[in-house]
Amino acid sequence: MKKLLFPFVTFLCVLVSCGGSKGPSVTIVVPDDANSRMKFGAEQLRSELQKQGCRLVEQEAELVIRLSQASPTDSLPKEGFHIVTSGGVTQVIGNDATGSLYGCRELIDNYISKGNFQFPADFADAPEMVLRGPCIGVQKTQFLPGRAVYEYPYTPENFPWFYDKEMWLRYLDMMVENRMNSLYLWNGHPFASLVKLEDYPFAVEVDDATFAKNREIFSFLTTEAEKRGI
Repeated sequence: MKKLLFPFVTFLCVLVSCGGSKGPSVTIVVPDDANSRMKFGAEQLRSELQKQGCRLVEQEAELVIRLSQASPTDSLPKEGFHIVTSGGVTQVIGNDATGSLYGCRELIDNYISKGNFQFPADFADAPEMVLRGPCIGVQKTQFLPGRAVYEYPYTPENFPWFYDKEMWLRYLDMMVENRMNSLYLWNGHPFASLVKLEDYPFAVEVDDATFAKNREIFSFLTTEAEKRGI
């Protein structure tokens, strides 16, 4: 594949100290205008490098990792990335925001986590399927007392796991590790728990406190999912 050269704007360099070094010193360079997915990828790189005993420094590092996003004229596939290494500098070039994140995950999953810092000289990849993700049923296998089919209001009593943020973070991390980009929360009639319409005030089937809790957890989910390309 033809090597790509990309101009870099002003970079934000990360300075972190860690003891007991056994890996190389590393500088991670990201653009000032990096999107949330690229920033999340950089955070994951930072975390894994520290686990491997690397020192993250601002300059004069043995290894430099530069993150960037390709210009619209470049021909990388959607959610694709290109990794180019030369002279101790590794460029992770995403075709889009998700591609930048997946390029970071490529380094983590296939090199850094194995203690291997000999990154590929020239490697490109991209997902083949457009939509990839699990479907989670926010409903039950039996009717709730006094309710009919599809009537499963979102409440802490009915679905306690749904409000567990730590569980969701672990699950979303699992999804990005497996390059999933969509999450389906399946319910036959979710609007009674999530939407208030002026013309149909009677449609809401949860109390105000639960409704506010549902809005908050959905806001949390969408924010955390967006960082991970979901």
